[in-house]
Amino acid sequence: MKLNNNVLLIGGAAIAAGAYIIYTKSKEKKDVLNAELDAAQKAAADAEAKAAAAAAAQVAAGKAAANGLENPNSYMSKVAKVQLYIGVKPDGIVGANTIKALVTMMGSKFDTINSSNVDAILTEINTRRKSASDLSKTTTTNTVKAGLIKYAKDFVNATNVSTNYAELMKDHNAPLYAYDTFKKVYVPMGKSQMFYKGNKFGKRMGIELVAKGDDGYVFIKAYNGGLYLVDPKYFTVKAY
Repeated sequence: MKLNNNVLLIGGAAIAAGAYIIYTKSKEKKDVLNAELDAAQKAAADAEAKAAAAAAAQVAAGKAAANGLENPNSYMSKVAKVQLYIGVKPDGIVGANTIKALVTMMGSKFDTINSSNVDAILTEINTRRKSASDLSKTTTTNTVKAGLIKYAKDFVNATNVSTNYAELMKDHNAPLYAYDTFKKVYVPMGKSQMFYKGNKFGKRMGIELVAKGDDGYVFIKAYNGGLYLVDPKYFTVKAY
């Protein structure tokens, strides 16, 4: 049997058209899958980048906190302790005023502050304060008392400004005092109040520290007017 050439041509065209349609559909599906894959890969890469950035920011924040005034063992905090003793703003930044006050207070041997000598300076300060405190038990010289009183006043002034506060470094059971207006002296009341490590004090917080005035101690002035005796050495000065 002979096939009509027209029939053959039509059949061939139909097969070719069908193949083209199948190819086109397959290509469209492949393009869609590739686009979805690219989008998924981009989303994953973006998420990974954001996670890495967040982790880096967290590490940076941790380093800043570790090196700043928030950490009482950091270099900045140690500098702030020195500044408190020598009577300049305890911001942890060594400047011309800090060096000038340091030399005036400590002598020309201490004409700079850096990470290599700050511990030695603090040791010298603590030695001098202990010597002054011990000496005050056996002598009433104006020089010794003036030094202790000045230290207490400088500490109070540094903590009662709006930019700073004092934080207790250890638990402390502070005796309660009241001021006798007739005798003009502070009188122990036979009671005490427990204050805990991490407690914060300062003018901005509403609980001020007040210099006792006749020695190197200070009072925590409570809301009810009570005065609780504390040694400044139990505190560290921090900035808000």
